[in-house]
Amino acid sequence: YNNITSDWITDTNYSAENLGYGTNYSFAVKARNADGLESDYATTSTSTIGYPDIPTDVSAVAGDGQATIYFSSTHDGGSPITNYWIMSPDDENIWVDATSSPAIVPNLTNGQSYTFTVQAFNTFGGLSPSSPSAPIVPNPPVITPPVSSGGGGGVITIAPITLLADKSADAPLFSILGGQNVSSPNLQIVFNANPDTVSGYALSLDPNFNNTSIAKYGTSTNFTLTDKPGKYQLYARLYSKTGTYLQGQVAVDYEIPSTEKDQPKAVVAPVVKTLPAVKIDQKLTNRLKGKLLIQVENSGDVWYVSPRDGARRAIGQNADILTALRQQATGISNANLNKIPTAASSLANLTQDSDHDGYPDNTELVNGYNPNGPGKLVINKNFAGQQKGKFFLQVQNRGELWYVNPADGKRYFLNSSADALSLIKKLGLGISNQNLAKIAIKK
Repeated sequence: YNNITSDWITDTNYSAENLGYGTNYSFAVKARNADGLESDYATTSTSTIGYPDIPTDVSAVAGDGQATIYFSSTHDGGSPITNYWIMSPDDENIWVDATSSPAIVPNLTNGQSYTFTVQAFNTFGGLSPSSPSAPIVPNPPVITPPVSSGGGGGVITIAPITLLADKSADAPLFSILGGQNVSSPNLQIVFNANPDTVSGYALSLDPNFNNTSIAKYGTSTNFTLTDKPGKYQLYARLYSKTGTYLQGQVAVDYEIPSTEKDQPKAVVAPVVKTLPAVKIDQKLTNRLKGKLLIQVENSGDVWYVSPRDGARRAIGQNADILTALRQQATGISNANLNKIPTAASSLANLTQDSDHDGYPDNTELVNGYNPNGPGKLVINKNFAGQQKGKFFLQVQNRGELWYVNPADGKRYFLNSSADALSLIKKLGLGISNQNLAKIAIKK
């Protein structure tokens, strides 16, 4: 042990300073009375909180307009990792907030090359992003005709899928069409393909594989059917290392015996009120780009008119409104965010100290200082004017959400759904059903 106090102290509390982030420490303490008699040492151990390690082994598998990202995470910095940011150095608008590996990055352009980085965060914050993955190129699906096992070259080689049943005696009876019975919805899928040409696979009950991730190829995996009676079809795809896939004859039909009590009850479809078809008003759209609209004739539903395409998106009005607004945001660097002036009235909850200089971020912003490093803020009016009406995520910090008000050009911090609702009440514009229908809608 090294002495960290220069003399005996009388206070029973002591703060050890200048310790390393995310480091384990042991401390020993002993007492001395007025007669000079000393006790034995009592020891304790603890860890300081620091940044999580930079993720490693980042790789990507190309899909149709998307990519599946794999990565590994090591030390969490003494505090559990809360989330990961997946970004592309090739397109600053690509940003996905993920909780684990693998994760899907949607809305990519087919035929364009992408690399990806991953950044880990805990309650303390995050270090820099990882090294970029090897480049991949998303492509439209190219269905290769089935070939027999033993083929070669650059095509996918596949043999029929084998299905192994879970023999759980208490499970409901399942049957594969064709007479083979299984006794559980928990199936083991065994692939027999050439690992030299196959990079990944996907399983789905949806023939279009919507919202289905691509997994790294292995010889077997597990798949669980729904326990609701009916006929099912399990589809499988094997992906080549160039992003093409084989589907074709690897679909397998399932049938679960139905019982009378399991038959679905008739459901009366609700009556949905829709706005009448109206010609799009481009002048009105241009005037409302970037603004938050309150549909006053329909219980106060909230809409956001994107300044990028002029289409309106439904935001809703519930407690999860912050999530809906985050989905409209794009990533922005600290350097660019600092060019936009802030609305001091929105900063009450921005209390973290991002640069660890002893001053909370809101105090530094109100006084014109950079909360992410030394020096004063330098506002760029031209740049700020180009960002009016946009939502941004501060990707180099902890994903703070900001909205640039079209009216005053200032950015407003949104820490919670309560903040979002308060901002909408303050800045939102009421609009009638008739005028709302004149603005194009995008889901």
